[in-house]
Amino acid sequence: MEQEIIVDRLPQLGDDGEERGRLGGRGVKVSVIIPARNEEGYIGPCIKAVKAQDFVDYEIVVVDNRSTDSTVQIARDLGARIVSEPMVGITKARERGRRVANGDLLLYLDADTIIPPAYLSRLFNFLEENKNIAAVSNPYLFHDGNWRINTYAKFFFKGFFLIYYKLLRAFKIPRVLFGPNFAVRKEVLEEIGGFDERIEFYGEDVDISKRISKVGKIGFIEDIYTLTSARRYRQQGTLKVTLIYFANYISIFLFNRPYEYKASHGGSGPLHKPGP
Repeated sequence: MEQEIIVDRLPQLGDDGEERGRLGGRGVKVSVIIPARNEEGYIGPCIKAVKAQDFVDYEIVVVDNRSTDSTVQIARDLGARIVSEPMVGITKARERGRRVANGDLLLYLDADTIIPPAYLSRLFNFLEENKNIAAVSNPYLFHDGNWRINTYAKFFFKGFFLIYYKLLRAFKIPRVLFGPNFAVRKEVLEEIGGFDERIEFYGEDVDISKRISKVGKIGFIEDIYTLTSARRYRQQGTLKVTLIYFANYISIFLFNRPYEYKASHGGSGPLHKPGP
């Protein structure tokens, strides 16, 4: 199938306030999957942002990846469904979520990511109206970055990346889903065999994007931003993190494997973004 990038504007909610996030009222269920390992300082706001949405046909699945703090209790108290994945790793947690999810559409969120109001309604209305889209993502900014990191993020996503993606579309090169927030149709993940659990961390988003692009189109919504944590950038430095991502992007597209770089999680640190 021809690979294509869809850059589009999201439809707005109606003036009558109708919850069009119910996918046209057809009752299609959506699974919000949140992999988490020792995320007690972040997972509460993440789940609360989901529960504050006007979209109602969803479930929240928190995949506990051997947490030793109060992550599970916080998530349970907020009404999330808890499943366990004893093998540590982001792809293993994502795959576990896929296998237990009840929804036809799967939204993956990092535990430190906060979605804006009406995000689910707008996102899934877009997917319902564009049946040819297999997966979709959107840019993000940081909710805890310093002025340097925030300036970098704004330049990166509001300037460079939008131009870059338009060039990719022009040359029919598949774009990459953003790890902190992306939605994919469950049937598409089943078709490609799910996530590659051999990948420990870096490059997993590029790998899944490349494989999805072989069976369907990837969408990119440029006018909605989620918020995520800048802790990895604070710990490792903006330049180093950018170079690591770029190295993995090139390595996977050219050699079908990620650049061999492993973050030090220390056995008890956050699964997604090594903390300070």
